[in-house]
Amino acid sequence: MFLLKVKYIRILCLLLSMFSLIEALKIVDDIVNIDVLIYQYQAGDDNITFSSVSGFYLKSEDKKLNNIKDESITISKVLTNSKVVIKNKVYSLPLEIISESPIRFKELEYSGFIKIKEAQNNKLVIINCIDLESYVAGVISAEIGASSPFEALKAQAIATRTITIKKILNNKHQKDGYDLCSTVHCQVYKGLKNQSSASYRSAIETSGLILVYNNQPIDAVYSSSCGGVSESTENLWGFKLDYSTVKTDSYCIDVEQLSGWQKKYLNWQKDFSVIQLQQMFAITNISAIRYNRVSEFKPGSNSDRIEKIEIIGNKIVTIEGQYKIRETFNLPSSLFIVYSEDNSLEELNRNSKIIFAGNGYGHGVGMCQTGAIVRAKSGQTYQEILHFYYPNTEINSEWLLNNITKEK
Repeated sequence: MFLLKVKYIRILCLLLSMFSLIEALKIVDDIVNIDVLIYQYQAGDDNITFSSVSGFYLKSEDKKLNNIKDESITISKVLTNSKVVIKNKVYSLPLEIISESPIRFKELEYSGFIKIKEAQNNKLVIINCIDLESYVAGVISAEIGASSPFEALKAQAIATRTITIKKILNNKHQKDGYDLCSTVHCQVYKGLKNQSSASYRSAIETSGLILVYNNQPIDAVYSSSCGGVSESTENLWGFKLDYSTVKTDSYCIDVEQLSGWQKKYLNWQKDFSVIQLQQMFAITNISAIRYNRVSEFKPGSNSDRIEKIEIIGNKIVTIEGQYKIRETFNLPSSLFIVYSEDNSLEELNRNSKIIFAGNGYGHGVGMCQTGAIVRAKSGQTYQEILHFYYPNTEINSEWLLNNITKEK
């Protein structure tokens, strides 16, 4: 798990100056291997099937390769002694499933190879073992979209690579038996889905580049749309970072430059009736709703995001914290206002309609992907984009080479 052979980054750069991209990649095929969770086996699951046009090689703990020429294989049984049955043959875990072509699993295709192993609490996990740059290309396609302007793709590539290294070094999922998961908890990764030559090029052309502060990889978090104003780590998560601040991002709200999905979350609205809220919170006779912004709790903060909501009825229900508020009301962001089109929020009755009207999608910390796309459309380079969203940081090409030496 997590193998870095970073000396090859420099070799790859040299090879790229001498050969075509494809030729160089054939020579250097293992820059960084990462174990990404793509599925966790559930008891009774009967659809653990893999397919590939090139057939398979199965490598169990005895290291012997078993060639299966069929284009699909299925785990027909999971035994209790860390073994599985495929094609009436018993294999001990961990088991590697290798193919010369992409491997298809549950409607998605993956490069690299698949590993099945038993993790903590005897849970069976299915992992995609993949090199760093292929992983970065996959995240780019899932997170910002492979059709985004190239400079935005390169900015996303560097942010993705940085946070990948940061999370792995922090051993975020080590106890679970893999390096990263494939959800928003780490970064969204869907294998080869929607990948393009541009998304892969953006990863390769920025290979080895990460963002550092005080010579350490930064928390290069990002969100879909900040709604015109970014948020800081201090306000959201309680720890201050010198490269994370609250500031206006006019590019994020440049209506003329926004696509359909971006406009959808530029201004959003969600309505509740008083009766709905009473059912949600097991409360009766709601008479008032009060809310407070971050700036009201934290002196010196200029964040207008909502930090606390109180619903007053026969009892007082309090929801605190930006994440909790978003989760409770299923809201795109915490940058919103609350009002009633019928009454004051202090004079509600059972017929009142409560409106949450806001801007943006996501937590708003770090790079705003919508803003990055518009900045790229406007001619900004990936360096300019990253320095706006992560001020006081440096784009570094040597950190991986000089600091990561971990071997399997």
